[in-house]
Amino acid sequence: MATLPNVGKQRLLPALALAASGLTQAQAPAWPTKAVRVVVPISVGGTTDLLARLVSQAMAQATGQPFVVDNKAGAAGAIGSAEVARAPADGYTLLVATTSTHSIAQHVQKNLPYNVVDDFTPIALLAEANNVLLGSPSIPAKNVGELLALAKEKPGYLNYASSGIGPGRI
Repeated sequence: MATLPNVGKQRLLPALALAASGLTQAQAPAWPTKAVRVVVPISVGGTTDLLARLVSQAMAQATGQPFVVDNKAGAAGAIGSAEVARAPADGYTLLVATTSTHSIAQHVQKNLPYNVVDDFTPIALLAEANNVLLGSPSIPAKNVGELLALAKEKPGYLNYASSGIGPGRI
């Protein structure tokens, strides 16, 4: 049996591993072979919807199969998310999850009809968005700690606006 020269082993072994993985992938069935449904649990026209449509269009062009965006808004994203959780895990129903549907909802909604960890498999991070906390200069709080102390001291005194979920009064 011939041995590989030391110089070539460092380059050849990774190349062989890559080639072998390509053979395995070549035997796997192609995906997608039919239309893919992309559920957006937020109403039409917002940032999440726009992002889903842009990614779906690119995926359709790359794969030659339709990626159909289906907005299923309601219950702060729980309706669409629950529908995807119940769908067959075959790769033909995808969810554009958000912080609201998969981080916050489990803490503010009782009896959430899905489990954010067990019912979904993460595929890709599509975008990141920063959140910012702003307040009126008339509020006697100069940082988050002081704001929390004020909210505890005067329940119902503070109101807030958010595009996300949860109550508007603390």
